Amino acid sequence: MHLSKKIVAACAVAGVAVALGGVAMASTPDSAGVIHACYTRLGGALRVSDSGACTSKEISISWNAVGPAGMTWQGLWAPGTNYQPRDAVAYQGSSYLALFANTGSTPPNANWLLIAAGGAKGDTGQTGATGATGPTGGTGATGATGATGATGATGAAGATGTAGASAAFIARQGAEVDYGTSPTTVVTLNLPVGLYAVFGKVEVTNNDGSPQTETCSLSTGESAQVRLNGQDTNGTGITEDSYSQVIALQDLRTVNSPGSVSLSCNGFSGIATLAKITAIQVSALNG
Repeated sequence: MHLSKKIVAACAVAGVAVALGGVAMASTPDSAGVIHACYTRLGGALRVSDSGACTSKEISISWNAVGPAGMTWQGLWAPGTNYQPRDAVAYQGSSYLALFANTGSTPPNANWLLIAAGGAKGDTGQTGATGATGPTGGTGATGATGATGATGATGAAGATGTAGASAAFIARQGAEVDYGTSPTTVVTLNLPVGLYAVFGKVEVTNNDGSPQTETCSLSTGESAQVRLNGQDTNGTGITEDSYSQVIALQDLRTVNSPGSVSLSCNGFSGIATLAKITAIQVSALNG
C-alpha cells in the first residue's frame, strides 16, 4: 500500500515534468500517446523512458496521455435524429453504438454495432395478493337515451275465436188481408228466447172512395201512419194514383220465453199485402 502511493505521486510528478518540458524526450509520449517511465524501488526515483525499458531495480510504469473517446448515450433510437459516430441508443430492448453518421437508419445494420442484446422475456411472476376493496364510487350521470330499436317481427296469428250466437227469422204473408177500424193481425213470427232487432214491412191500400188514415203496428209497440187518397175522390170513377203506400217499421225485442212478434193494421177500410217480419238475433240491445 505504501509503494502504490509513492508510484501514484511519482506518476503525477512525471506528468508535470513532461508537461513543463523539464525532461527533454523526443519520443515521449510515443506515437500511440503512451508515456513510459521507470520507478526505482529504493529511494522512489522516477525517470521517463522512451522505450519503457527499465533495470531490474526499477518498476516499469506506463499511462496514456489522452484516453480513447467514450460513447455518447442518446436514449431511445428516433428515426428523425442525426446520429454521429460513437452515439449509443436503445432499440427494442438492445443497445447499439453508431459506427457512421446516419439518419433514419434503423438498427441493426452496417451503421450500428450491437453493444448489448436484449435479454429474453422473463417468466411471469406470481400473482400478487388481491388488494383491499376500494370505496364504492359515486353514481355516474345517466347516459343518453339509445336509439329506438327495430320493430320486432309480427307475432303468429292467434286462434280463431268461437263464433257468437246469431240467427235470422222471417215470416211472410202473401195473401191480401182486409182490415177495418179495429187492429187486424196481418203476419206473425214465432221466436225462441233471445235478443232481436225486428223489422216489419207491409203495403197498405185505402179501399174507400174518400181519403183515409191507415195505421200499422208491431206488437213491440212501434207503429206508423199514412194518409191515403180514396180510390174515387172526384166522383168520376177514375182511380187516384196515391191510394197505396208501403209502411216500414223497426224495433228491438227481448224474448224471455218462446213467443212471437206480430204486425197488425187498422183503418176505415183497407187492404194489407206483401207483409213481412224479419227478426235478427243479436248479442246485445242498445236503444
